[in-house]
Amino acid sequence: MSQDQADGKVGGPNGPKETDDVAGAARAAPVTSEEIAAVAVAVEHDAQQESAQELGEGVDVPEVEDEEQGPPPQEVGDLAEGCVRFVAGRYGVTLDYEPDTLSFVDQWMRDARAEMERRPEAAEVVQSSAGAYLGEVMRRSFGGEWVVRGEVATWRLCMASVFCAFNPIGMAREALLLEPA
Repeated sequence: MSQDQADGKVGGPNGPKETDDVAGAARAAPVTSEEIAAVAVAVEHDAQQESAQELGEGVDVPEVEDEEQGPPPQEVGDLAEGCVRFVAGRYGVTLDYEPDTLSFVDQWMRDARAEMERRPEAAEVVQSSAGAYLGEVMRRSFGGEWVVRGEVATWRLCMASVFCAFNPIGMAREALLLEPA
């Protein structure tokens, strides 16, 4: 047995290695500057929360008002307002982008699911408007930014206070059709 083998080093074509990993050293995936900035914001927020806990202060996440972050992209705003109109027309309730109004959207989607056999073309409108409304409720409550590129079904909402992005329109599609988006 060689000294390298006795020390736990394994020989390779480029000399001894500290590991028996035959695939080589792991490399980090390329990261964009936007991803780095989002992680930095999340880390800073976590540090502030930990400091507040150490000082015995409340750790409530502040509610982000829509005026502070500006309006959504025009396409998202139009779809979300469509949801507001559809729900008002059906149930006589005006949605105000507060989380407790999501139960009305849920009921509207249940009723729309029952009507899908007669009007399957309505699925696109229902899922897009309900998903835009859901995303806007989340964005206004917790802060975030829409990424609106390509088809409506691929739009994403990137949260501001945590490193999280999701597809509210895809979520609405899954709820409407009861199948993966």
